[in-house]
Amino acid sequence: MLSLSKLLSKAIVFVFGIFVALQLLGCGGNLTSTSTPPPPPAQPTASITANPAAIAVGQSSVLTVASNNATGCTGTGSLAGTAVPLNGTISVTPTATSTYGIKCTGAGGSATASATVTVNPIPPTVTLVTAASDKPSITTAQTATITATVQGTGAFSSAVSWTATNGNVSGTGDTVTFAPTAVGIATITACSSTIGFTTVCGSTTVTVTAVPTVSLVTLTGVPATLQVGQTAQLGCIVLMSNGTTAPGNPCTFASNNSAVASINATTGVLTTVAAGTANIVATSTLNSAKSSAPATLTVTRATPTITSVAVNNAKDSWIFCPISCNKAILGFTIYGSGLQAGDQVSFSGYWPTVTLTAANIASDGTVVIGGTTFGGMNIGANQPPNFIYFTVVPQDGTPQSNTVAYAYLDGYNSASHGPNGELLNQYMGKAYVWQNASGSLTNTLSFDVGGGGINTVYETDGTNAYFVTGLAIYGLDGTGLSGTTSDGWALSGTSAENGTAIVVQPGGNEVTLYHPDANQTSQANRVPVGVMPYTSVMTTINGNTFGFVASVDGTPTLWKIDTNGITVGSAPLTGFTSQSDINATNRFLTGGWPMAVFHSGTAAGKVAVVSTHDKSLLLYDGTSNALPLLKTIALPCEIPWAVDAVDSTGQLVVACIKVAGFTDSGTTFLSIDAATGNVTTLTSVSVHAPNGFPLGFLADANNLYVFSALGAPDMQPNK
Repeated sequence: MLSLSKLLSKAIVFVFGIFVALQLLGCGGNLTSTSTPPPPPAQPTASITANPAAIAVGQSSVLTVASNNATGCTGTGSLAGTAVPLNGTISVTPTATSTYGIKCTGAGGSATASATVTVNPIPPTVTLVTAASDKPSITTAQTATITATVQGTGAFSSAVSWTATNGNVSGTGDTVTFAPTAVGIATITACSSTIGFTTVCGSTTVTVTAVPTVSLVTLTGVPATLQVGQTAQLGCIVLMSNGTTAPGNPCTFASNNSAVASINATTGVLTTVAAGTANIVATSTLNSAKSSAPATLTVTRATPTITSVAVNNAKDSWIFCPISCNKAILGFTIYGSGLQAGDQVSFSGYWPTVTLTAANIASDGTVVIGGTTFGGMNIGANQPPNFIYFTVVPQDGTPQSNTVAYAYLDGYNSASHGPNGELLNQYMGKAYVWQNASGSLTNTLSFDVGGGGINTVYETDGTNAYFVTGLAIYGLDGTGLSGTTSDGWALSGTSAENGTAIVVQPGGNEVTLYHPDANQTSQANRVPVGVMPYTSVMTTINGNTFGFVASVDGTPTLWKIDTNGITVGSAPLTGFTSQSDINATNRFLTGGWPMAVFHSGTAAGKVAVVSTHDKSLLLYDGTSNALPLLKTIALPCEIPWAVDAVDSTGQLVVACIKVAGFTDSGTTFLSIDAATGNVTTLTSVSVHAPNGFPLGFLADANNLYVFSALGAPDMQPNK
């Protein structure tokens, strides 16, 4: 018996033999076989429909796309460039008839389809007609403008036809004029008039009232009084019978006295001509029979006005009064307008008022005061500094004129250095102390020193400063110093040093020495110093205190005195013109003699004296009793007005005033080297006193200080 394994082996061989035989039969030369090929890919299909297929302009149609056996579709025709789905919809809004095509492709080829959307024009249709009036209400004498507005669709026509009640329409087109024929409510209608269209109408109403009449005319804007030369704008109010006010200014104007007040009939501008009265009337242009009640206008003379003042019989363009100018001003010419005979001219207390006569008033309206009518004017130490105030006071009740200040120069420098670096000045009976800190000036002390004369501040004695006013001397604490008012002479030119004060008394041809202490100042002795001593300075030389005094009449002389009142030296003020000679030449003083002294530094002991009239500076060696003249320096300026010495720089600074028409046109400064005499103009520095001419001037190494009539000093760099 065969084993199982052998049986399996034989079975496998048998099967393999059959497989080989079959293969041989399929591949043998005499054997044949047949097979069926696969079917081809299906052909794509495409369709597109439009719903609706016909639309009007502005409407939309929906395209429906369907495809089979396609892998993608593209647009053609009006869909070119548009993404097309295999199956879906596309919304289109053509403005004209359009054909929309698609092409769908797949493995079996491609298919196309198209649909046309017909676009029909909108039929012309009028949908709305409105009418509007430019006036809701008119009178029977007025007209209204009526405007129609037509709205519609398509190429509609805007032509309208017009009808009206209670009136007539004139004109054609969409804008016409309505003229009423009766009082009441007028209806104006506009209708579309295109043939073949449905008629559409719109209307508006206008209220028509009777023409109102003028009830009342009121004149407005008439002042009770005006001055000659003034104007006024008049008007009128016209009240109508219907309670309304006529618009605009429907009036004409008239004056019954055009010699007093004339008026422009149309504009209502009134102009006064002369003093007197005039009646003004307004008449309605709507009814010439209706006029206002007359308004009475009183015209008075014009308030006089002063524009400027000039000095008569003057040889110089300015006045300088160092002590007292007897009859310095012989007369004035007042320039202005409106001055009349009978008016009074006041001179701010200098002189009695002058009543004008016809002889005073020139043909051009200027007023000349002078000669025997005026009698001359004195200016001296008892007048307020720098100004004469002119005012015209009419005697007929007309308001007084404006006040004009005429400026002149006094002869005193009302400022000095304080004992501890302060700056001191005076004005109109008031003493001021200023402290210079951080480049600005602060007023630290002020007090009354009495009097209304030319007030002056002078040098210090190291402990106190002295303020001189009129006939009295005041210390820095405001206390009056004893023994200074009994002489009866106006005081000037005071200086002080180391317990001694020199007070110059020009009228007495002497100076008085005082020895102040902590409690009082007692009068010491008087020292004669030539004719008309004017200014003084004091300083300490080699431990001894000396005063230097300039006498300016007779033979102008510089004097040196000690604290015991002994004259230790003198020298002529070479080249200086005396006061008497100045007076004889110019009728009034044009002189001043400011002084300065160096207390320390390389120029210590040098004394400077300036002649305003001669425009020169003399520099003396005060350390020698012979007082040798070191330099004569010409000063290139119009009015050398004040001088100060700067110890630390050896510099003299001279203040020069420029005058134009009796007003300060600028204070400039000269710098003088005491060693060489070289003069430099500080061209970059120029100050103006806000009220008249400057009243004081000081210098230090850093700054220049100019004291004016009011306000803090003007401080500029000392360059």
